[in-house]
Amino acid sequence: MASLKAISMRMKSVANIGKITSAMKMVSTAKFKHDERRYNAGKPFSDPVVKFYEKLPPMDSSSLPALKMVVLSSDKGMCGGINSGLAKSVRVKAIEEEQAGTAVELMCCGSKAQAALKRNLGNRFSSSSFEEIQAVPFNFTTASMLAESAMAGEPARINVVHNHFQSMIAYEPLNVPVYTKKAVKNVAPPEWSKAVDQYNFEPPTWEVWDDLQEFYTACAIYGKYLDGIISEQSARMAAMDNASKNSDEIVDKLTLQYNRGRQARITTELCEIIAGASAQ
Repeated sequence: MASLKAISMRMKSVANIGKITSAMKMVSTAKFKHDERRYNAGKPFSDPVVKFYEKLPPMDSSSLPALKMVVLSSDKGMCGGINSGLAKSVRVKAIEEEQAGTAVELMCCGSKAQAALKRNLGNRFSSSSFEEIQAVPFNFTTASMLAESAMAGEPARINVVHNHFQSMIAYEPLNVPVYTKKAVKNVAPPEWSKAVDQYNFEPPTWEVWDDLQEFYTACAIYGKYLDGIISEQSARMAAMDNASKNSDEIVDKLTLQYNRGRQARITTELCEIIAGASAQ
């Protein structure tokens, strides 16, 4: 059995860690409420353009030979398995696409998923991966910069991979296709052209469509990144809550172990005193 001093030191250490995780939970709770307000305020801005594309006749772009996956993860840890689950989703999709003959390129926003994916998919990374995206509050300007990098080189297909917030204890990695200029020009169904041809455009139709495409991509990334941020904060709240509860359980077990050891030591000393007195 460990010495009483060692048990006492470990009790203090675990209790201090419990205080830290409890404080981190409180901080995450405050950040979650703030980010949730930003997400709800940003949805009316980002959703209409995305829903406009979703209402158009479905377009199958799976035949196009190249795919860029924009992975939206976090730069900070201690939020459970949210980043590892996202990385696993990306690996599965990348392998599936490559087996179908598609060239896959990864663009990571956030260091955690990037570190996890480099082990197996390191040679698929583009030069435009980003870290410390959340060093300043995420805004549409940052989303536009990410969209510009995602559209660089005019990839045939773009998928945005992010964590979708479901509840305070549940989130889901989603792999969402985003229509690209090449896809619209090459595999868009005839209904798209018929709908557009009903109107006269100035400047020409495709120039307007290209501008809308850039705005649409930025809106998609903006909304999905905000969704991922609140998923991260809720996961961190749950992780810190579990860590605090585990800390309390460990302290209780160590306290019981310490009391038993102290009682055994007292009993031993009493027996020695009684035995010595009897010998006299």
